[in-house]
Amino acid sequence: MSYHSSLPAVQHRSPSGWCVLLLFTLLMLAVTAQAAHAAQVRAVSSVNGSTEQRIRIDTSGPAVSQPHVFTLSNPSRVVVDLPASKVASGNNFGSLRKNWVTNVRYGSLKGGSLRLVMDVSHAPQGQPQVETTGGYVRVTFGGAQAAAPAAASRTASSKGATQHHRDIVVAIDPGHGGKDTGTTGSDGTYEKTVVLSIAKQVVNNLNKRSGFKAFMTRDGDYFLTLPQRVETARDHHADFFASIHANAAKGRSAHGTLIFALSEHGASSTMASWMARKENHSSMLNDADAVDLSDKSASVRRTLIDLSLGSKEERSSAAGLDLVKSISKVNSMFNYNVEKANFAVLRSPDIPAVLVETDFLSSPTGLAKLKSPAFQARMGKAIADGIIRYFQLHPPHKPEE
Repeated sequence: MSYHSSLPAVQHRSPSGWCVLLLFTLLMLAVTAQAAHAAQVRAVSSVNGSTEQRIRIDTSGPAVSQPHVFTLSNPSRVVVDLPASKVASGNNFGSLRKNWVTNVRYGSLKGGSLRLVMDVSHAPQGQPQVETTGGYVRVTFGGAQAAAPAAASRTASSKGATQHHRDIVVAIDPGHGGKDTGTTGSDGTYEKTVVLSIAKQVVNNLNKRSGFKAFMTRDGDYFLTLPQRVETARDHHADFFASIHANAAKGRSAHGTLIFALSEHGASSTMASWMARKENHSSMLNDADAVDLSDKSASVRRTLIDLSLGSKEERSSAAGLDLVKSISKVNSMFNYNVEKANFAVLRSPDIPAVLVETDFLSSPTGLAKLKSPAFQARMGKAIADGIIRYFQLHPPHKPEE
């Protein structure tokens, strides 16, 4: 049915046609009302003081509630997510007075949130403090408030202990689950079962270490989509995400552990490409929370590249190397390099993430290991040790929760 017909034709619509037209009209009114009630970002300004850096985001309309702030490095950027917000047509982004913030890019997230990516002349000092009113959002780094005393926790180090103002939160994601069994060994052993056992060992080892708080995205045999796994990590304000899997290949000879980090530019090997296709099966995606940039400009698409790659890819690769060093002490490696592939479960933009293929269920030796509680314990401890080593060298830079 076309809505481009003339008025006389519209007057002869059937009752069902009128219902469709009424529903369409109500939908358009709801969308218009939602847009009218969104906060509008009109200007961004910044101050670079001797003891603090400040960003002020001027808004009109409703006050912005619960903005989320995080930082990226190499190059330095400050990212601010503003729920129920949009950019005003008369904003100052094109003629931004350069002080500490040198450039602003933005993109819309599904759900109505606005993401601002601000290039800054040098890295922020300290943790961000966020203040919101009906007229602005102010983000302050450094200063007396940021330097206020906080309960400190410790991360163990071979050279002593490093002070942090909160525990390091680690999300451990046992792959598959429920209706999705993953790959299956020759004797009927399910990937979903062995990786859950290994994940429990990782979490137990991390939680024994002062300064770490680990949790699992699933703690039983049930199904989660890939976006649900990532969202669980975000809900817990995780500093790191590790997805645990078991591998399979044609033939019975392939064995050993593989470590993957995210790459949007293509897979680093044939194995990496094949693994990404296998793990990104359409039934797992249901990607309702992805960034929608299909109709956006090239500058906005660069924002997504900034967040998906950039420092996240570097940090994920660094963490992968620490895991290789640790795991190679307890198991053979299929590849000592960190492989790169576009895994959907690694696409959370704000934290480093790796995928660990512990061994091959298609190999008789790999199958025997993966079924062994002793091997599961060794592998779990090795993964935990690799994550701890990474954070000893790369402390997190996220706000105290």
